[in-house]
Amino acid sequence: HTPPGGHEAARRRFGLLDARAARKAGILGLLILPLTALLVDRDPSLFLQREYYGAEQVFAWAVGAWVSLNLGAFLHATLAYARRFSDLAGETERIDLLDLHALTPFARQGLRSALLWLVLLSLVSLNAVDLIWFFSIAAIALVGGTAALILPVRGIHLRLRQAKHAELEQVHAAIRGDHGALSGSLISGHGASLRLSDLLAYRNFIESVREWPFDAPTMLRFALYLAIPL
Repeated sequence: HTPPGGHEAARRRFGLLDARAARKAGILGLLILPLTALLVDRDPSLFLQREYYGAEQVFAWAVGAWVSLNLGAFLHATLAYARRFSDLAGETERIDLLDLHALTPFARQGLRSALLWLVLLSLVSLNAVDLIWFFSIAAIALVGGTAALILPVRGIHLRLRQAKHAELEQVHAAIRGDHGALSGSLISGHGASLRLSDLLAYRNFIESVREWPFDAPTMLRFALYLAIPL
């Protein structure tokens, strides 16, 4: 169910990014180009020689500038959308610790964003001639991929921790004999029929609930994505 104004709020949240901020990020991304050139040639004096600037070098610098510009904008988009998606956790009414399936979209968003960075790493690996240059760019791609995976779920991770803490506080109070402690709990409907052994078992279950929305299939898929560059 979409509340009144929900579509407009969603459009503002997930619409186009600020073009000015994206341009600034792209310009900052151009700093990657001279750093990459130094990693490849490792002799700054080469850039001051007229003989250095042949057709091949001019083409490489032009392509490198285009890649660096888009890489900076890509990093900006990754961080901006990740922050927006993470903020959605604050609008989630209640976390159901008994069924985390509803949190799958958060993990899916992070996984898809990480895939784009690992595709970038795959393209870079096709030109793994200079290992210092390759590992430098690969490090950037891996950091970007990890950030793309983790940042969108940071908000829901905090909500999960808070929900677990609140539920455990209620269970601990019920174990100590407070019969009304489970009134707001996920198992409030069974409060009257629960025995001490039931409460202890439920406490163990809540403690075992994961605090990240990543399940085993999600982590396996991410591991397979990491294998794409190989």
